Amino acid sequence: MKLEEFLSLSNEKGLNYFNFVLFSLSVEYFYSMYLNYRQFKKYRITTIPDYVKDKITHEEFIKSQKYSKAKLTYTTITNTIGTLVSFLCLYYPVYPYFWDLSLRIIEHYGYSNEILRSIVLFVFAILISSVTEIPESYYFQFVLEEKFGFNRMTIGLFIKDKIISTLLVFVFGIPILSLIIYIINWAGPQLWLYCWGVLVCITLASITIIPNYIQPLFNKYTPVDGELGEAIYKLSERVGFPASKETIFVVDNSKRDGHMNAYFYGLFGKKRIVLYDTLVKELKREEILAVMGHEFGHYKMSHSLKQMVVLQFYLVGFLYIFSLFINDNSLYQQFGFESSKNSVFIGLVLFSLIYSPVGRIFTLILNIFSRRYEYQADNYAVQLGFLDCEHLYKLHFKENSCLIYDEYFSAYHHSHPTLIERVKNIEKQVSLYKKKE
Repeated sequence: MKLEEFLSLSNEKGLNYFNFVLFSLSVEYFYSMYLNYRQFKKYRITTIPDYVKDKITHEEFIKSQKYSKAKLTYTTITNTIGTLVSFLCLYYPVYPYFWDLSLRIIEHYGYSNEILRSIVLFVFAILISSVTEIPESYYFQFVLEEKFGFNRMTIGLFIKDKIISTLLVFVFGIPILSLIIYIINWAGPQLWLYCWGVLVCITLASITIIPNYIQPLFNKYTPVDGELGEAIYKLSERVGFPASKETIFVVDNSKRDGHMNAYFYGLFGKKRIVLYDTLVKELKREEILAVMGHEFGHYKMSHSLKQMVVLQFYLVGFLYIFSLFINDNSLYQQFGFESSKNSVFIGLVLFSLIYSPVGRIFTLILNIFSRRYEYQADNYAVQLGFLDCEHLYKLHFKENSCLIYDEYFSAYHHSHPTLIERVKNIEKQVSLYKKKE
């Protein structure tokens, strides 16, 4: 049976999209709470795991347990509030109200254009989301993170970040939304193909725009120099990475918090490796090179490109199925809207709610690929001669990261293997490397 026939048959039998969304939201929420419950039990453990008992004090272990528990408690509360708000906004006609209000606003100024109406609704949604999110992010940064010694952000920087982030959403979101609505109305049944092409172009453009114009609004990026820079450039020549002052940077993340990280991103000729200044400060040169070996592994195995290819399958699937739903009046009416006429933006929002379970499954698939790529990058670093895990231990301990995870919780939430999983894999690879040598 073709998908079009299935949808038609489902409508004839009275498929209720509204009830399906409520059901899927409930299932996802309660399953997430069940996994949280399983993980909370891990935080009751007071005995240091064997694999780190010689590397961490009991006091440090208990602190990591408390920090991880505090973060999960925060996530549980915010997730509960978010789910409750979603239910209330669906049960009561909140979305239809703002959609009608958007029309009244533009008609007051003599317009009735669908794109202008959608922009007004988009602005409403972003402003409301930005304002309501402030208490949560303030508590996380200035209460939770402060309590455990990670916060270094000032109130002024906090406000500045919020303002810039919101303005960026408007600057880029409004033109993209307008373009997508125009293309959908123009392309008809082939909208999935044209929209996908536009999104690919936007993604490729963002590879240049984000590092050169967006990220510098928040942080200062300084090329790696000195002895560390020479060592990194020497390693990059060894692996064939096109290193220069345009590719490897240290970012001043310490002005916001004390967390450490390093990441690689970019496609084709636009590649960057970024090191947090906190990481450069806390790790020895050889440990930093081990981190770089891992990042070069991502580069050598084209992990960014592979992830983008996988993402394209999701986008094409989303857009194609959306093209089958967009003119289904029952979809709009069940959520309190009159019809599908002049409602492309609403159709996208409602279909996103219906498609959410598929998105969750896709995220799990992406996590599987991501964990696999992390192992591969670790293996590559071993082949470069970085044969110990001291940098991993240090990164983990400095972050107060959790050392004991429930397997189902980790599989559902994590895009990276746990510390013990990475250590075991590296030790296995080191053993094979030594035998080979």
